[in-house]
Amino acid sequence: MQIILLTRPGNLQGIKTLEECQRRGVRIAAAIVEPKTWAEKARRVRRFYRANGLVDTLRKACSSARLRADRTALASSSSSSPRS
Repeated sequence: MQIILLTRPGNLQGIKTLEECQRRGVRIAAAIVEPKTWAEKARRVRRFYRANGLVDTLRKACSSARLRADRTALASSSSSSPRS
């Protein structure tokens, strides 16, 4: 059986899945990292705006930006730390 990991760049769940597979000795045949296009991102924001309004959309955007910054910091700190 071959395992292929499909994830988005910077996706914390994808990173944790890969680390857990490595920890358990499970071999990953391939990792496919597919970024979202700007069109997909814009469509998602427009849909959220129509459903929730301006205030909630801005709140969600700020929250997402904060989470992205935290994930980036976490990913860079975990990749720079020595592995045992």
